Amino acid sequence: MITLAFTPDDRGDILNDTARKSLSEGLFTIESLTPTDFRYSYFVYPTLFSIGYMEFLPDAPVPVMDLMYCLGYSLRDLPRDGKSRISFTENSETIHLVLSGGVVKAVSSANPDRHGECSASEYYSAVRTFIDSGMRHILGKYPQLDGHQAFSELAELAAT
Repeated sequence: MITLAFTPDDRGDILNDTARKSLSEGLFTIESLTPTDFRYSYFVYPTLFSIGYMEFLPDAPVPVMDLMYCLGYSLRDLPRDGKSRISFTENSETIHLVLSGGVVKAVSSANPDRHGECSASEYYSAVRTFIDSGMRHILGKYPQLDGHQAFSELAELAAT
């Protein structure tokens, strides 16, 4: 069993007050931001991520696009390398993922004695759904981002 969900919060769309003010004053446009900008300072929402009965980031606000990228990379890395990891700049937790016998096992650096697991097919499906719902949410609010490099990259990762 895997759960991946976020709770949209308008205050988390643009986290930095200076950036919010500069954007409203027209000093830059949201579509001029880089994929890296989106991964660290925008769309920071409370997020639920659990595999098996192991909960990661319980209701922690995380940059959803950063999580979408990390999960997208795991779609590529797990079948190819048998392992992947998800790490965050806003905290020291790293989630180590291992693929073995059709099962994805997840272990957190914050609690290495416990782990969660789910079938690989369930993991891949949940990750693709999470990336798709995140992109639909953001593009629904900011349609001018359609075609932006970050969303093209995420779509490519989800198609892996």
